Amino acid sequence: MNQTIGIFAHVDAGKTTLCEQILFQSHAIRKLGSVQNKNTVTDYHPIEQQRGITVFSAQGTFQTEHRTYYLVDTPGHADFVTEAERAMSVTDVALIVVSATDGVQAHTKTFWQLAKKQNLPVFFFINKCDSPIADLTRTETQLKEFFDEGCCDFSLPFHENTIENIALTDPELLECFLNGQLQPQTLTCAAQKAIASRKIFAVYHGSALTGEGVDTLLAGLDQFCPDTVLDPEKPLSFQIYKTTHDEKNTRLSFLKINSGTIKTKQAIHEDKINEIRIYNGNRYTCVPQATAGMLVAVTGLQHLQTGDRYPNAEQPSSVFTPPLMVEVFCANADSSTILRNLNLMQEEEPSLKVEYNEEKQQILIHVMGKIQIEILQKLMQDRFGMELTFGPPRILYKETPKGSAIGVGHYEPLRHYAEVVLRVEPAPRGSGILFEYQPGVNNTDSSRQNLIRTHVLEKTHRGTSLGAPLTDTKITLLAFKDHLKHTEGGDFRQATYRAIRQALRKGDTDILEPICTFQITVPNTLAGKILSDLQRMHAQCQPPQTLDSFCEITGTAFFREIMDYPQQLAAASRGTGSISIQPAGYDFCRDPQQVLAESDYDPDKDEKNPCGSVFCAKGAGYFVPWNEVDALSHCLKELE
Repeated sequence: MNQTIGIFAHVDAGKTTLCEQILFQSHAIRKLGSVQNKNTVTDYHPIEQQRGITVFSAQGTFQTEHRTYYLVDTPGHADFVTEAERAMSVTDVALIVVSATDGVQAHTKTFWQLAKKQNLPVFFFINKCDSPIADLTRTETQLKEFFDEGCCDFSLPFHENTIENIALTDPELLECFLNGQLQPQTLTCAAQKAIASRKIFAVYHGSALTGEGVDTLLAGLDQFCPDTVLDPEKPLSFQIYKTTHDEKNTRLSFLKINSGTIKTKQAIHEDKINEIRIYNGNRYTCVPQATAGMLVAVTGLQHLQTGDRYPNAEQPSSVFTPPLMVEVFCANADSSTILRNLNLMQEEEPSLKVEYNEEKQQILIHVMGKIQIEILQKLMQDRFGMELTFGPPRILYKETPKGSAIGVGHYEPLRHYAEVVLRVEPAPRGSGILFEYQPGVNNTDSSRQNLIRTHVLEKTHRGTSLGAPLTDTKITLLAFKDHLKHTEGGDFRQATYRAIRQALRKGDTDILEPICTFQITVPNTLAGKILSDLQRMHAQCQPPQTLDSFCEITGTAFFREIMDYPQQLAAASRGTGSISIQPAGYDFCRDPQQVLAESDYDPDKDEKNPCGSVFCAKGAGYFVPWNEVDALSHCLKELE
């Protein structure tokens, strides 16, 4: 049986060191490497070795008597959370590492929420218990307080508290427990079932550096990991969670096989599988085929992208979107070369979303933070010899409908015809773009309905206030009309896009800006100053928590207000304070009028995203402004 375990942690919790110990103690590697010596299996990239942090997800493989495990080491820095999120999407079990010296940190909470969203079983390993400042009791208490009361110590399986917690998950089990009739085999099966259903979360502790407790963790994973049954006899399905290029510039697609079997020379749409590789760090072995549950890299897939699912190509939506946008400059290459190479980088990190503004001759990319910019700069230098520089980071605003409005898109140049009517309205925060059909809308023509749905979801639509990406929007199809002879491919695309824009133009949009959660730890003497700073930044704070001579302050803030605060904190605390900032989505802009005043966007001059429609008269198409379209609409008359 194949099982994928993803390892997640706040940066510097010891995640990569734990990966190394797991591979060593399971006899997958003969020699134990270390982050300090720059020779671990999973942090093999020169950038990772230089910085001492994980930047790219990497996999290792080990076996036990009953299972083959695929271990995925993921980045712990907030700038690379999208890489970790994609890795989590292909894991069967999440192993979250928490430092006993630091306790539960901001990014620990991020990974917990991601695992909860994906309904993944979670194991915890409390690391650095050998440190003189470790506080195991505090950390165990925090797991229960911040996450779930079902976090139980499994390091000495089946001591009384753990047995009681397991028994509480099942009424029949509880009765047996109270009567003293629980058998070990029954308890093991019950624990596995409770972990699978996220009623119990097994907690282990030790030291990844010394190896203490890792053997107990391994035994626990093998004993209590829920069985993941994937059928190799079913049709092939897989998800690509990572794309890279090897030293020969061969494109590698890392994927999880969810069902069926994949073989070399097999056709996947218009592509063909050339090689199937099983990776252990940067080393690999080639195999002729791979079956359900395996994590492999294949060559030959040129058209499927990171995040794509086969045979259904729809990508799962990401929880995290970059809050910043930067302009890219290069002294030793022209724009076309810069764009070509940045697009290659975008294949590996889709959140970059490379844009080219023809009017202003600007190349723009989306980024999570300054560390990601530095990594990208180094990668472009090493791989392409390009010396990139970047403009100052700008906040990446988004827009959402201010209210509900009905939009009409009509596209009728000569020998073309399509009309679409949509209701566009705000949706809950964080929901992205939602689409539904109104009951009774041309039910006999599902192919046209599905085509319109595809056009709604296939692109990033632009708002009418700033021209910023549209989000948190519900779009309902009310009506559509085609022509038996003149409706061509692409007509409904034009009509759909124009209907959305017209609705936004009618109803206007609200501006959204990125927000984040923060966790600040400073000496108690600085607490007053920090709280004053946070108040000035319009942050929402929880009451400070005192930890001996230090205090911890958590809360939520607008990203643009707090993104430069780490440097100020370091100076004010003389290096004794720390801050962790995690993206937390978007909320209404604090000062939209100021943001609008700084923008020169005019929705009626945006030729790529027109708000008006095209009608036909006297054998020729002509443009109709958005505010005159309703009077000429064919569908609106029928709806009335």
